[in-house]
Amino acid sequence: MNATQSSALQSYRRVRDFLNAHQPADMPAGFAAPVAELDAVLAELSRWAQQQNTSIRAGLSEVRRQRALRDDLWTNHMLPLSRLAREIFGVPGVDAALRLPKRSADNDRVLATAHGMANAAEKERDTFIRQGMPDTFVAALRAAASALEQALGARVESRRERVKATTAVADQVKRGKRAVRMINALIAPKLAGAPELLAAWKDARRWSTVRAGGTAVPPAQPEIVKVA
Repeated sequence: MNATQSSALQSYRRVRDFLNAHQPADMPAGFAAPVAELDAVLAELSRWAQQQNTSIRAGLSEVRRQRALRDDLWTNHMLPLSRLAREIFGVPGVDAALRLPKRSADNDRVLATAHGMANAAEKERDTFIRQGMPDTFVAALRAAASALEQALGARVESRRERVKATTAVADQVKRGKRAVRMINALIAPKLAGAPELLAAWKDARRWSTVRAGGTAVPPAQPEIVKVA
């Protein structure tokens, strides 16, 4: 959740706490509907915020895992094979598929090269083995490429979940704002004769301000005097 959405959630909770403690007894029956709507919003906001946080953490974990797998593929499989191919066949004689792209190439280019290298090396497998490569070097190269592909897919999925949760949080904030407006339309007239409670109600509805740097500043909490 961003700072604005977090402020909204805090405000909705204060509104609910106020209603728990100070809701007038003579509210009309229809008042229950927007209150129930607010309760639903609070539940959904908590659920989606948790999912958003989980997906963000999962995404960061997948980024680290992806980098480690890419480094393994490049350093332990592609680079030794490319260097050995240059020594075996000479620069002019090296199959284009056994040449490395730039280290800054994107993951799709690296994966395409890895698969091309595996196919090209398969044709000269015995030659590479005679020059010291292990019997399983082609299978190991393909397995490393597959591991990176799976990590990229997992990262895409975590991003999809984060986008879905972020959208849902924004929708629930809007839904909650409407519920509070409806509650206010009904309860504010009932509090007109109790200035302290009316001030507390207005304070509960107020969203926190945000300082530079994103730090939320909660509104001042006035003393609430119960009016008989």
